[in-house]
Amino acid sequence: MKLAVASSTRDNFSAAVLTQLGSRAAYQCSAPSCRAHTIGASSSRTSGVSQVGVAAHICAASPSGPRYDETMTPAQRSSADNGIWLCQTHAKLIDDDESRFTVDLLRSWKRSAEAAAIRQLGRPQASPNHEDLAPHAVDIEANTPDDLKAVIADFMWDVGLAAWGTATSSIVRNVVYELILNHFTHSPGGHKVTLAASKWSIHISASGPRFGLNDLLALQAGHGGAAAVKALRANYSETLFLEYLYTQDCNQWSITNRPLSGDIGPCTLHFRSFRPADIDDKSRYASCDEIHVIAPIHFSFSDTRRFTWLAELTEDRSIIFYGVEEEPSLREYIAELISGVQFM
Repeated sequence: MKLAVASSTRDNFSAAVLTQLGSRAAYQCSAPSCRAHTIGASSSRTSGVSQVGVAAHICAASPSGPRYDETMTPAQRSSADNGIWLCQTHAKLIDDDESRFTVDLLRSWKRSAEAAAIRQLGRPQASPNHEDLAPHAVDIEANTPDDLKAVIADFMWDVGLAAWGTATSSIVRNVVYELILNHFTHSPGGHKVTLAASKWSIHISASGPRFGLNDLLALQAGHGGAAAVKALRANYSETLFLEYLYTQDCNQWSITNRPLSGDIGPCTLHFRSFRPADIDDKSRYASCDEIHVIAPIHFSFSDTRRFTWLAELTEDRSIIFYGVEEEPSLREYIAELISGVQFM
């Protein structure tokens, strides 16, 4: 009697797909807060190579695995599109917590890692760091059983905020925590916040009554939210923008990395040129608590006249100028035309 041999139900990657996945990620872990090298020389192995990388399935190779998608064909499951290159540690981690490491998040990691590999191609190791965040979004409930700080810290790790530097990522994490905590504590009906990352920014969206930047800063000294915003302003104005919009009954906060983004944000007026369209679109700033003005290089007295319309907006919002030389008479002239203007 012949025993039946059970056939494998796993849709494994071929050798060619394994090589493709590792190569497209430059054999670095695709987890944005890791990026560990996973291949190198070995003095003891006969191949002369030591490898600690894993081609992991985004949607599991078998029905018992994490993120299994029964609608996929075996060919789709074993294709490079369904794979991501990781170090052994994070290959294990993503399978141990599939509710956190979703298909969308892993695909975002993969796109970011491959884009980073393209940027690094042919460049010396000492090249400036330029890591985009991995786009991702999570909803945070006010009654979440998890500690809010831990939830935010996990999110920041998942999107790769550490690439912005230790100090910068720390102030961003702290400001985000204070803003979300403030919403849950003080906003009537504030039960949910959406925390999201885009290429160069961290975003917070929360439905409810308007409670903006000016409201926050008007609180008495000692309140955590106001203190965190002031700390960001005092120490990180060269690297970070904090912007606030209130539209369609939704409070929207954004913290943007200025050097990476080129200083562009929803409440930013960037005078790279003096095209009329750039100057006359006043409606764009109607929902801004603050308007950030990036002055053109070699800003002059005459340039000020080109946007005196900002004076009409200072009654309800603040105007902050960046890049104006610290020459008293020039700043005084701007202040005469635009009352209440601030300089960074």
